[in-house]
Amino acid sequence: KQLTWQTFIGASRLAQDSGKPLPELIDNVTSPNGTTWAGRQILENSDVKKILVDTIVRAKTRADELSQGK
Repeated sequence: KQLTWQTFIGASRLAQDSGKPLPELIDNVTSPNGTTWAGRQILENSDVKKILVDTIVRAKTRADELSQGK
């Protein structure tokens, strides 16, 4: 669990501080035909991006509703 959190924190800091586009950073840590590449194939060929965007949009809409007392 601690390794997961530390990896997330390190990746977040790198993304924030590097000034490089996120796709470039992701490509930099993806070895051809490696484990990250295999996982990316699943994610990139699925609807996960749409699901995440829809989830965030719906949560924001609901937060707005709640702030208006609905």
